[in-house]
Amino acid sequence: MSDLIIAVSILACLSLFAFAAGIKTGCHPAENHRRFIEIVATALMMSYLAFLWNRPILTKWLPTSALIIAGNWLPVWGSFFLGIYIKSKNISLARRVVIGGFMLTIVAYSGCAPLLGQTPTGACTSSNGNVLQEQTTPYTCSAACAVSLLRLHGLDATEDELAKLCLTREGTHWLGLYRGMVLKTQGTEWMVTVTEVDSDTVQQMDAPCILAINIDTSVFPEQLDHGFNSEVGHSVVYLGRTMPQCITVFDPSPDYGIEDWDTRTISCVKSGVALKLVKRTATTETSEVVHRTVNAMLVKRQLTAGL
Repeated sequence: MSDLIIAVSILACLSLFAFAAGIKTGCHPAENHRRFIEIVATALMMSYLAFLWNRPILTKWLPTSALIIAGNWLPVWGSFFLGIYIKSKNISLARRVVIGGFMLTIVAYSGCAPLLGQTPTGACTSSNGNVLQEQTTPYTCSAACAVSLLRLHGLDATEDELAKLCLTREGTHWLGLYRGMVLKTQGTEWMVTVTEVDSDTVQQMDAPCILAINIDTSVFPEQLDHGFNSEVGHSVVYLGRTMPQCITVFDPSPDYGIEDWDTRTISCVKSGVALKLVKRTATTETSEVVHRTVNAMLVKRQLTAGL
């Protein structure tokens, strides 16, 4: 939790600096000067929202476990424009106080929202000798996938532990999943990489990895029990491709487990990210031990599929 506290403190300082800059801009006597700065600041904010916000590229620029806080620059922009607003002479003082107070509340909430709420109770606290971890609550699919991927790479982990590290609430944001994986791989030979995926690129990922994805359920026939929910994302462990145009995944939902996704299911992937563990050394190849473990699972599944 110390990483998050430090990130929140830094974000708060940057927001205060931006707020002071906004006040100074709002006090500038030359209107053209103010308008120019406002236009530039707006363009920069829109660029951030379009190209950086909630994008995996931030993991390369800020490879920190607190990225879920440090990568959210909206409080900084909000503080800057708040400073300009409260110095506006065209708006009554009462209105500036009310709206300014509301904006300040939104800015503060945006900065600390990932820390609010409670971790789901009932998550598994032991491995029970299994490599692949089923989720034991409706909200811990990402935490269960993180446990499975870590165990495949020889790292001990439990669902309860990862649910806390990943800041799981009523679901898990991929930045929270990234946080849990980064913390669990500190001091090991592994590091976490994140790549954007969609229906066209999901089959090109190197296995094993976690797919934290959004599914378009409208593609499925109404009578089909597909188990997905359009309102929330879902995470699975991509184990490999056993047949052309078909991938094998581990779905941590107790009713599914290891299953094959054909082109119809793959085409329903709207967007998402793939999280993978790679070696910290010059080579990024996954160890042969990991490959053998995954291949053994796939072979066992093929042998028992018809039983």
